[in-house]
Amino acid sequence: QDMELVKLLDLKAEWVLWQTGLQLKYGDVTLFRMKEVLHNSAAHYRQLRFKLKQEGIWCDVDLQNMSILEIYFPVESLIIKPIPTENTENNIKEHLVIDPTLECTAQLLALAVDHIDILLEDWYPTLGTRFVHTSEGKYLITRIIPCPQCLSNESELNLNEFPHSNSHLLDAISQDQEQAIGYQNLYRIRKSQESYTSECDSGVGPDSAGSSRIPSMEGHPGVQIDEQNGSEKPVYYCWMVEECILAAYNSKVVTCPTHGDCPLARIAPDTIFMDLGERYIIKPENIKKGRLLGRGAFGFVFKGTCKIRGTNNVIDVAMKMLQPVQPGPNARQSALIAFKAAQGKWDRDPLQYACKA
Repeated sequence: QDMELVKLLDLKAEWVLWQTGLQLKYGDVTLFRMKEVLHNSAAHYRQLRFKLKQEGIWCDVDLQNMSILEIYFPVESLIIKPIPTENTENNIKEHLVIDPTLECTAQLLALAVDHIDILLEDWYPTLGTRFVHTSEGKYLITRIIPCPQCLSNESELNLNEFPHSNSHLLDAISQDQEQAIGYQNLYRIRKSQESYTSECDSGVGPDSAGSSRIPSMEGHPGVQIDEQNGSEKPVYYCWMVEECILAAYNSKVVTCPTHGDCPLARIAPDTIFMDLGERYIIKPENIKKGRLLGRGAFGFVFKGTCKIRGTNNVIDVAMKMLQPVQPGPNARQSALIAFKAAQGKWDRDPLQYACKA
């Protein structure tokens, strides 16, 4: 009913493009940004110490010698308050809150990631295919998600380096949470500068119990020291996207050693199908698995029953289980053999097969 407020909000979202990135803005609010993080950028990723969990061990991440592509979603709620004036009545205290739609945010995230993956797989298959390793066992491309709480503690991390426009649009912006998703080409680094640059292989890792080498931190790009007090800089933890996909099968959370459990709904909503919306999600209590019907090229097909949404009617359905599921006591021997083979693959490399599923 406030025509002035309607006029202020009647803005079209616009794309801002430059040579190494793009962003979507609504007034002076950034809705989405995807860019290459340059060495002279205001986003100080390369000045921070990141750790990534690989094979159960938190390893330092070398950001100095790698290219970084960042996908950034500042998931914000907007609070619009009236400006008090001399003519304003004292009882006017109402304000307008505009909350983000998580489904739309997840859809935009999934679309952006899908475009990047398809581009890499179609035009750079050697580089873009998942789980391709170097001779040292490092991923060619490592997709990581930083802990948003770790990043929010960095007061000097200026993620928005663009001038504000239409500053009169909002009187207050309340930021509920930040979701920063960086796609970075990373690998586990060695602690000694000599072994970092050396091409020879002694056959014994510098971190193993049988190694006679004492690693030195001096001059290493991944170990950063605070020049003011001589202490190490704080650690910022992150997770691989593949780890988040695997977590979506069970707990639906990943754990930061500093801040505890972080729900996937906050950092990787597309891994738990939040981009599809409630209308396409079937609650576990509304579907029941029956006997095995057969095997496909990938996965097992079971007979099942599903309760139709909003009614008490139950219909027969076919359920395709993409992860190994016990075929049941009356299954054929060939099905049991196939199940054991699939289960063995999952046990050996759960990240890879969870992503394939």
